[in-house]
Parts: sequence; C-alpha cells; structure tokens
Amino acid sequence: MSSSQKKPGVGNGGSKRGKNYSDEELVAYAKAYVAISADGSVGCDQDGDTFWQRVHAEFVKLGFKERSATGLKKKFHGSKGFNATMSYMSNAVRRYKRAPLSGANLDDDIKLAQDLFTKKFKQEVNMDAWNIIKQLAKYSDDPGKYDGFVAGRLSGSDASK
Repeated sequence: MSSSQKKPGVGNGGSKRGKNYSDEELVAYAKAYVAISADGSVGCDQDGDTFWQRVHAEFVKLGFKERSATGLKKKFHGSKGFNATMSYMSNAVRRYKRAPLSGANLDDDIKLAQDLFTKKFKQEVNMDAWNIIKQLAKYSDDPGKYDGFVAGRLSGSDASK
C-alpha cells in the first residue's frame, strides 16, 4: 500500500486523529454550539450525549457532514480544545478591559488578547468563531457578564510564554 493509500491510523505511527477543522467548520461549530446551548426550551435538562447529538444535527444543517457527534465533543475538550481556546480568548479580553493600558481602546484590548492567544496556542484565534461564541455568558468579553474569571490565569508569567 502506498503512502497515499494508507488509512488514517494505519502505518503512520498509530494516530487516529482526524484532519484539522477549517475556519468555516469552526464558525459552524460555534453557531451550532450557541444554538443548542442557548435553547431555552431545553436548557440544562439534557444529558451530554443528547446535547452533542443536537449540536451535531445543527452542525450538519449548516452544511458540514464529515464530523460525528463524538468528534464534535472531542473538539470541545482538552487543553487546546474549543472550550479552552475560546475561554482563553474571552478571559484575555476581559483582562484588558478590566485593567486597560493607558490610552488603549477596545480594538487595542482585542489585539493584545489575540497576541496572548497566539503566544499560548501557537496559532491565531478564529475571530469569526469567537465573535459568535461570546454571545454565551461564559465566553462573553464583558467583564460584568461572567464571574468565572480567575484573575491569575492570565498573569504576567502566562502572558510571557
């Protein structure tokens, strides 16, 4: 079997990792996640599997069929997962809004937060996805909207990485 014919996870170090999400998939992921998370008719009264099946159905409605509900759930979790990266970006923006640099405006705050994000994750944040996900209080960039911010999380030591 030639290298172009190898199946994922076979003969290539055992990795079963799927391909990276495209920018368009990340935007659809954010839209699907927000649509299901903000559904007041169900709210928190659904188990995890049902939640991710609903997110997947919404994701498919947006034209993306390659990912499974389990794949979407896996994308959410982990140290570089969707939740971690979007939370980091929101926390970074809130940090700069709470203690802005002298003369800084909102655009400056967001740029500084993007720089922190890029240093930590070695990639740029998908701003379209973040602008969608920040509709949820947990990911809001409004310092008064979410009280789950941990002040030390983006301390100077973390910012210098």
